[in-house]
Amino acid sequence: MHHSPLGALVDRHILALPNRRPRFGIEEHIVMPNHVHMVILLAHSRGAHEIVEGTLEDNSVGSVIGGFKSGVTRAARAQGLASRDAPVWQRGFHEAVLRTEQSVVDACRYVERNPELWDWDPVRNP
Repeated sequence: MHHSPLGALVDRHILALPNRRPRFGIEEHIVMPNHVHMVILLAHSRGAHEIVEGTLEDNSVGSVIGGFKSGVTRAARAQGLASRDAPVWQRGFHEAVLRTEQSVVDACRYVERNPELWDWDPVRNP
């Protein structure tokens, strides 16, 4: 699947996430034309908030996804890839806690196969 300029920007931001938030790793991801999937691994931390390099960092998945979506939106608008008066993202996000190694493997397999399911996407083919 080939990315649009906005899709390529999203992909670059996903790949940069672990550099910005070292407690979060991207195990697998795919940028689709109308959605994104990520399998995010969390490193152990001492609590919901922690001092990191002199700043208070929120260790929640919601904080990471919110920051990711904000960063992509700012960059997309600055590069003329999105208008200032239209949302880039849907509100919120869906998450699932993967508690076993097998559930991580299954989630990664689903993400890898997602392009194969594109023909059956109800938004693409109502």
